[in-house]
Amino acid sequence: MSKDLEEFNLILTALLIEKEKDLENYKKNIQRLTLQERVEKGVAWYPLQVNRQGYTIGERAFVTVERTKNIDGKHRFRSGNPVRLFTNQAVNGKGEVHGVIYFIKKNKMKIILNSKDSPEWLNMGLLGIDLLFDDRTYQEMEKALKLVQKASGDRLAEIRSIFLGKKEPQFVPIERPIELPQLNASQNTAVNEMIHNQDVRIVHGPPGTGKTTTMVQAIKQLCKTERTVLVSAPSNTAVDLITERLAMEGLLVVRIGNISRVDENVINNTLEMRMSRHPESKNIKKLKIQAADKRRQAQRFK
Repeated sequence: MSKDLEEFNLILTALLIEKEKDLENYKKNIQRLTLQERVEKGVAWYPLQVNRQGYTIGERAFVTVERTKNIDGKHRFRSGNPVRLFTNQAVNGKGEVHGVIYFIKKNKMKIILNSKDSPEWLNMGLLGIDLLFDDRTYQEMEKALKLVQKASGDRLAEIRSIFLGKKEPQFVPIERPIELPQLNASQNTAVNEMIHNQDVRIVHGPPGTGKTTTMVQAIKQLCKTERTVLVSAPSNTAVDLITERLAMEGLLVVRIGNISRVDENVINNTLEMRMSRHPESKNIKKLKIQAADKRRQAQRFK
C-alpha cells in the first residue's frame, strides 16, 4: 500500500476514536440517566399525548405528539435528530420504535417512524421520547473514506490522484467566456472555470461573497449542455438551499433524500411529492392503510 493510501488508515483510525469518545460521552451523560433525569436535562419528553398519526408523502408512518408536562422546560431536540418513541405500558413485544424528528414547534413534535406502520401501543398512554446517539455522520464519513481508499482503475481513483497532487486537473480551453450581468467579474471568472473544468474546481471566498449564487449560475449553465446534473452538499440544509435557489431559476429540480430531513419550503421538489401527484397515488395510500390494519389484526393471533 502506498504512503498516500496509508494516510487514509490513519484518518479512519482517528474517526473511529472520535466516534467512540462521542458514544462514551452519550452513554455517560444520557443513556445511564433515569427517565426523570433525562427529562430534566432536556433529552427526553415524558409524558406525551398523541395528536395525530398517519402516513407522510413518502408513505412512511408518522406521529405528532405533544408533551403534557415540563411545558416551560428547555430541551435539546432538533429537526433531523434520531429519537426513540417508547411506552411504559406493559405490551406484548418491544414497546419502542425509532424515528427522525420532522419538526418541533413549542411543545409539539412530528416524528417520521422507521417502520411501515404505527405501533399498536401508541394510544395506550405513558408515552415518552428519548434523544438517540446520532452516528449517521460517522457512518457516511467512514463509508466514503473506504470507497476512496479502495478505488482502483476508475474515475474515483483518478479524482483521488488529482486531490493528492499526483495528477493535474484537465481544462477545456475557454474560447468565448460567459458574462452574466447579475454576477461580478470574480464570480463570472469562477463560473467559466467551473463549466470548462473536466475534473475538479474549488471556489473559495469569505462569507457573503456570493459563492452560492455563483454555484447556482454555474449549474444553470451546465444544464444547457448536460441532460442531468447531480448536485450534492455536506448537509441537508445546504441541499435545501441550493434546491430552492435552482427552482427559483426555473430549473426542474428533484430533491433526493430522506423526506424527514427535507425543509418544508422545498417539499414540492422531492421525489416523493412528485410520485404523490400520480393519479393512482390515492388508491395506493388507501391500500397501504388497509394493509396496516390487517397486519395489526393479525398480530393479535400470534
